[in-house]
Amino acid sequence: SNIRQKQRTTKGGARQNIGLVDNAFVAYLKKECWGWLLLANGCVEHNNRNFFSDNVDKNRTPDNITYVRRDLRELYHELFDEALAEYNSRQIRSDRKIPDYYEHIRLGKKEKLFQEIIVMFGNSENCGVASENWEMAKQLLDEYMREFENRNPNLKVFNAVMHLDETTPHLHINFVPVCYGQKQGLSTRVSMKRAIQQMGFSANGKRETEIILWGNSERNALTDVLNNHHIARKIVGVFHDHKTVEEYKRYADILGAANARVNALRAQPPENLSNEDVGEIINQNDRLRTMVTETNGEMVKYRNRSLAQFLPVEIYNDEK
Repeated sequence: SNIRQKQRTTKGGARQNIGLVDNAFVAYLKKECWGWLLLANGCVEHNNRNFFSDNVDKNRTPDNITYVRRDLRELYHELFDEALAEYNSRQIRSDRKIPDYYEHIRLGKKEKLFQEIIVMFGNSENCGVASENWEMAKQLLDEYMREFENRNPNLKVFNAVMHLDETTPHLHINFVPVCYGQKQGLSTRVSMKRAIQQMGFSANGKRETEIILWGNSERNALTDVLNNHHIARKIVGVFHDHKTVEEYKRYADILGAANARVNALRAQPPENLSNEDVGEIINQNDRLRTMVTETNGEMVKYRNRSLAQFLPVEIYNDEK
């Protein structure tokens, strides 16, 4: 399995689980040069600095901005107790009753207790510590965060913090995805897919799932924040046509070196990766996905031509 259990050492020397990390990729949404967003397996203890990783500057930790900090169990009681009581009242067999919905989700395999997204504008070079864009990056993140729940009414935020004690400002937003009016199980329950559906996103095949469409919408929200400050979104890693042979060779060398670096990052334990490292991995996936999509499109085009009974022919005369 690609799922690894992250651990930390307690004061007594024991190893304690702190969260799950998917070494393969976690879940992809979207990255741009000026703004990226990643759906991740969250670790609230790390987000709230209950313990520190090596890339944290403890002297700047007091600068972190906390937007929301609620107890997750209390939120579960608030959101689901009424629906849980109604569900249990309909059960004839006692073994079908759910005594604790929090524990039911925690021990189950269908849904996670909560989700987390990580949001960042720029990178360590253009928005890092002491850069001219540091304050602007903070302002952009603040604007994105303050509208997050208005855009996503089914995603109940219980923990949100802007980290300013690492190389680049970024947000960690932890939320519980909630769907309502369900006919099976609890009428109000945890479901990322159904929560997104109820916010208006409907899948259109494997390439346009609910999560991808929602991710695109949030990417557009990042772009809107940039546009409000007259900042153009910059897309990197795009392969342009009409290059000379030397330009192609130089681009291939650069791309090869970048891919080699990212492949080396993929081999590292997830807990050793910085936010910039994660961003590079996502950016590589962007390029590969674009190349695969373009190749598949060309293959479909030529396959359709080979199967056609008549080939389209355009005839031009002097008058046309």
